[in-house]
Amino acid sequence: MQILACLSERRARVRLSRALGSEYAIAWASDWDHLESLVREMAVDVFVVDPRRGLRVDVAAVCRLRERYPSIPTVLYTEFHTDLADPLLAWGDAGVCGAIFLGQSDSDWDLHRLLETATARSAARQILGAIEAELPDLGDNVRRVLSVGLYEATSLRSVQDWADRADISRRALYRLFRESGLLTPKTCLQWLRLLYAAKALSDPGVSVEDVVFRMRYSAPPNFWAHVNTMLGISPSEMRWSLTADDLADRFARLCRMQAGAARSERSGTA
Repeated sequence: MQILACLSERRARVRLSRALGSEYAIAWASDWDHLESLVREMAVDVFVVDPRRGLRVDVAAVCRLRERYPSIPTVLYTEFHTDLADPLLAWGDAGVCGAIFLGQSDSDWDLHRLLETATARSAARQILGAIEAELPDLGDNVRRVLSVGLYEATSLRSVQDWADRADISRRALYRLFRESGLLTPKTCLQWLRLLYAAKALSDPGVSVEDVVFRMRYSAPPNFWAHVNTMLGISPSEMRWSLTADDLADRFARLCRMQAGAARSERSGTA
């Protein structure tokens, strides 16, 4: 799980790092421009930002972040002063999912709980939820492996990478998917990367070129070929005509068809 934090107070950075430990990876942005630069280069599950810069509260910067990247949950971590009353209402209307205040409500437990709540709204969790809704009989181990594939979608280059990250052998991964009635791990990985791309492209602040860079395609035509081979359309058409939920439904239907064919084959063999 990747957190992108922009916090001006050193105490806040220390407390956040301590509370999250190794469970989350944290990338640090020095200011709003640096944050914008980083989010174009990397997959981000949650923003943690301090809207206060000295005596000034930057209301617009947080609202702009929500407008440009609505699929990425945003958490505020700042000092509380009475001048935050009206901004907090504006940020709540913009979709900020929570706030925590330095030195008042930022115990390790409070920080961890709020980040857990925020990550439940992350793109990977939402996509996994859509898949699980369509395939309710998936076992816990399959869910775990699929979640690894989604959270690591931008960095997995092969099925072997996926198996390594999920701490399972390549052979065991193929066997697990076959027994669960899923498509092959190779095909599933192609779909998971496509689902991540669709979710990323739902944000106005993300371009097709950003997705190519984030997902480490060697060249833009390789991404275009991936989308065209899987869907028969271009990335731009995917952006405007399909949602990640649409693709999750397609993926689930293919898995159900695969499971049905496997059951029929076993029945015929028996």
